[in-house]
Amino acid sequence: MSAAYLDRFAEFICQTRYDDLTPSAVHAGKRVLLDNLGAIMRGSEEPENMKLSTLSRRDPGGRNAATLLAAGFPRTETSIAALINGVQACSVELDDGYRYATAHAGANVVPGILAAAEALGSSGRDLLLAVILGYEACSRGALALRTPKFVTIGHGLFAVLGTAVGVAKLKGYSAGQMREVINVATSLGHLSSYRVLLQGANVRNFLNGAGARDGILATELVECGYLGLLDGPATSYGLLGPFEPERMIDKLGAPYCIEQNYHKQYACNGNFDASVESTLRLRKAHGIRPADIRRIQVDIYAPYHTLDTARPRSTLGAKFSLRYAVAAVAVLGHANHEAFTAEARANTDIQRVAEVTQLREDAELAKRIPAIRPARITIELADGRTVSDMTEDPRGHYLNPFTDDELKAKFALLAGRYMVPAGVAAVTEMVMAIDGAGAAADLTAAMRSHAR
Repeated sequence: MSAAYLDRFAEFICQTRYDDLTPSAVHAGKRVLLDNLGAIMRGSEEPENMKLSTLSRRDPGGRNAATLLAAGFPRTETSIAALINGVQACSVELDDGYRYATAHAGANVVPGILAAAEALGSSGRDLLLAVILGYEACSRGALALRTPKFVTIGHGLFAVLGTAVGVAKLKGYSAGQMREVINVATSLGHLSSYRVLLQGANVRNFLNGAGARDGILATELVECGYLGLLDGPATSYGLLGPFEPERMIDKLGAPYCIEQNYHKQYACNGNFDASVESTLRLRKAHGIRPADIRRIQVDIYAPYHTLDTARPRSTLGAKFSLRYAVAAVAVLGHANHEAFTAEARANTDIQRVAEVTQLREDAELAKRIPAIRPARITIELADGRTVSDMTEDPRGHYLNPFTDDELKAKFALLAGRYMVPAGVAAVTEMVMAIDGAGAAADLTAAMRSHAR
């Protein structure tokens, strides 16, 4: 296919107005916005992110046009807010994701688009539209790039693309300008090996923030007169694997990618959710204690059966070790962020159970993906019994979604660390009515006025 697909995609983004969106897409956009705001806030407490936030005290422009989603909600320069909020967004693995490709599009686009919307004085309606369309660009970029599993990670690649498209939409770019922004943005991607996750290298989180920052920068470069490649996505992404441009434009808006996402309740790799749910059910149904466990077998689709590090070196590494995650859940009875910290990894019960936990590929389970992500847990007990449980489709996933009330409760749990209860309620209400709000900055102003 010629680069004409870029013209069609750019025209779709530029021609789409808020009134063109389906009610389902609008509702999904509000859910994604609320969910990612909570995840960004909670990520602010990671030690390395707290140190990184000191960058906000070195504001070269002095404009203080955007808000850090952290304690007190201080204001800083737009690109710094995008960077730091972007780093925080994926730090605790509670952000959402697109079901049909490896893209955490909410975390990829919300930080940069929110910062730009504040600085530009955009309306709440325009913010929501930009998030939905940025999510579309990010997800379709990931969908078109057919790199094999566990080779690269997409945060540093697709955050730039999705953010750039969303910010260009806020700025009212023409189709020609939008195409140029896409071509420039795809040349600015940050590439990293998937091993950053397997080895627990949390520099991976920085890539998402850098992508948010550089997505804004891409629009500024185009305004300065910089030109990108003639076909940026195919040329740049094509270096990493087969690039199928037809996936960028197939059935645009029918449905929007944001309608095919999943939300997470467990602070680890989303492909672990079924394993976590089955482990929790077995633990509760049989009153299983750590000393009762002789062996655990996890049956899952490839290649997740290879994520078997028993003693991960960092919190991020623990969140991407299925072997560790199942052991921690079996011992602690939850998969909250605290199950993956240094304190939890030092727990001798978790260490022992991780040593007797085995992962096995199940080709039959693989037939259900990508829409359905099942797993089976079998536990051999010290008294000789064997108990087993299978989760077909975890809660929060595309075809088994959380209710609005469940997502609001998750947001309250995360955001309640930074705002008083009245503030949590006010911000929740504002997000769910963001298309009727005044300026996007009113949302962050409400956070600041209700800060703890």
